[in-house]
Amino acid sequence: MTDAAAAGPAAVRSERMTVNGISMHLRTAGDGPLVVLLHGWPETSYAWRRVVPELAAQYTTVAVDMRGCGDSDRPEGGYDKRTVAADVAALIDQLGLGQARVAGHDWGGAVGYYLTAAYPGLVSHFAAIETVLPGFGLADLADISLGQQHAWWMSLATMLDVPEWLLAGREREFLAYFYRQHAYSPGAIGPADLDEYARCYCAPGPCEPDSVTTGPWLTTSGISATCQFPAVPFCPSAAGSGSAAWSPRASARSRRIQRR
Repeated sequence: MTDAAAAGPAAVRSERMTVNGISMHLRTAGDGPLVVLLHGWPETSYAWRRVVPELAAQYTTVAVDMRGCGDSDRPEGGYDKRTVAADVAALIDQLGLGQARVAGHDWGGAVGYYLTAAYPGLVSHFAAIETVLPGFGLADLADISLGQQHAWWMSLATMLDVPEWLLAGREREFLAYFYRQHAYSPGAIGPADLDEYARCYCAPGPCEPDSVTTGPWLTTSGISATCQFPAVPFCPSAAGSGSAAWSPRASARSRRIQRR
């Protein structure tokens, strides 16, 4: 399968690899040093469809459907950042192309952060895009008891069964609202793109249900207890979003991480 929207310098291939006990779907292109791209929520590797062929001119570029999302397997468990990062670590190791340059958007940034800290031998560079990382304000953004409404969906998703009760059969409408309200450029996500995301998020089984947990992965406790903070070149990016509060928070917290 080739993404029609990704026509450009290189065709994007749809591939699968078995890693860490699951079948992972990938969008790949190019040759050279390895670049791994981790999507945010509610997205899939499809979010990188225009980026992959551009990077493929110089790099082996792999956009990942993380566990529970897109066309990857949807097991009942394993959605904590430790396990999702272990999936990506196993992928990098099995590809056998040496250290990866990793970029993560939104929740992909949190996964990439844990990956970089826990598996420093597998990551040469790390870029976090439009995200607030664990231990640097993410928990505050998710806590509606503190009056924070910028990320209300995080608290919603932690409520057992409630999102399914409210959104079943209305996934496309929810996604359309979400992108319209929170995307930096809502017009960049057209009807065909919305159809693709809805196809994935309407599929049976988990779709990263615990990716927005209020548990330890919103803090540094799960990282600092087992590994060191990333010591690789780190590039934060906060381009903005539908909610103006995200960008300054992301930039300020990322500068704190760089000073570590």
